[in-house]
Amino acid sequence: MNLPSRTLYLGCDSGVFRASRAADGRLELEPLGLVDAGVRALLFDPDDPLRLLAATRRAGLQRSVDGGRSWHERSAGVVHRDLWSLARCPAAGTLFVGAEPPALYRSDDGGETWVDCAALHALPESVHWTFPPPPHFAHVKHMAVHPTAPHAVYLALEEGWLVRTGDGGRSFVTLKQGVDFDAHGVLLTADEPRRVLATTGAGVFASDDGGDTFAPSDLGLPARAYCSPPAASPRRPRTVYVGAAELPPPFWATRPEGAASRFYRSDDGGRGWSALACPVATAGVRSCAVDPDDPERVAFGMTDGRVWLSEDGGASWTALAGAGAAGWVTALEFGPAAATRPAAGPGPVPSDSRPEPASAGLGVAVGQVYEVTIADEISRPVIGANGVCKLGDADMRLPGARKGERYRVRVLALGINSWTGRMEATVQKLAGPL
Repeated sequence: MNLPSRTLYLGCDSGVFRASRAADGRLELEPLGLVDAGVRALLFDPDDPLRLLAATRRAGLQRSVDGGRSWHERSAGVVHRDLWSLARCPAAGTLFVGAEPPALYRSDDGGETWVDCAALHALPESVHWTFPPPPHFAHVKHMAVHPTAPHAVYLALEEGWLVRTGDGGRSFVTLKQGVDFDAHGVLLTADEPRRVLATTGAGVFASDDGGDTFAPSDLGLPARAYCSPPAASPRRPRTVYVGAAELPPPFWATRPEGAASRFYRSDDGGRGWSALACPVATAGVRSCAVDPDDPERVAFGMTDGRVWLSEDGGASWTALAGAGAAGWVTALEFGPAAATRPAAGPGPVPSDSRPEPASAGLGVAVGQVYEVTIADEISRPVIGANGVCKLGDADMRLPGARKGERYRVRVLALGINSWTGRMEATVQKLAGPL
């Protein structure tokens, strides 16, 4: 068997994991620490295969120099430690990390110290930056460094359009002509240096003038698709992958099909899209990665803790789950294959040596049927009236249900609600009121 030269790493609310291939060829998830740190982005150093950075929600910027065996915080100079995204300039090695509230920090010493790119805060459009749930802080959800213009960095703000710097963070300009306000990701490629592909909460948009103007580029996608960040391999940059849900997150729990997510592929740089032969998922798609050495190896991270991996360009798929991986998989990275199998060990955020299923300890499990009593009612402009209660240790809401009513429900998915930061169960109503 010819084994891939790169290994898939993932980050989620419960830590960092590595997809290790067992003797029989099966892929298993192996925990690598940062338990409960809320890992949102991972980045390998191409010059050192054991050096790995992790941007986290609760533990700042973490660095490992031993392939994930131990972790140490490297957040000197980072004021906002709720971190979302990472990027590296391939020519100079300059590192960038994006935060919530929107901030961009730059490091010129390998991540030892960081400097705030303060000009970002002076943009006139910053008064419009927002996010639906309180405290309504936007964030730098994704970013990309231009492969042929090393000082050009593009930021995707959720929500606040796109932002570009052409001088490594000394000055910025907002890119909003023809693109949706709710930016999710950005892709730049060396073969079309003026082309910018942006994914949003309302589809895919493309620019052929460096981002000054955009137009929809979503032929083959659902109307106003809620998209993941895009990904492509530098070996075949016009083959682009993206995940898309039919509706935004507030609607996922209001219907049995949930997000109705699918994976899509474009072979012309994002001008047209084809749905891949994959299961339609009730969970949403949070992340996407393509092996830099093999454009046929692609992975998608989901809101239910699963990762879907294809090694044949999307013709077939393997679901990876378990080993304690739980919550939204917001980080995927194809890193160098480790020479040794590091054991999970303690760092600033301790590793868990006894991995358990994603639902362990929650008093609720995906696929099971429960009878619940609605404890309260809420009403929101987008989702309408919902009955809410606890299902084990997870939150649950049911459209139209009233306080005191009893229902029989099936759990479709478990994941961290990014608006509340708590575990939430997505359910299907089977019967009720009883």
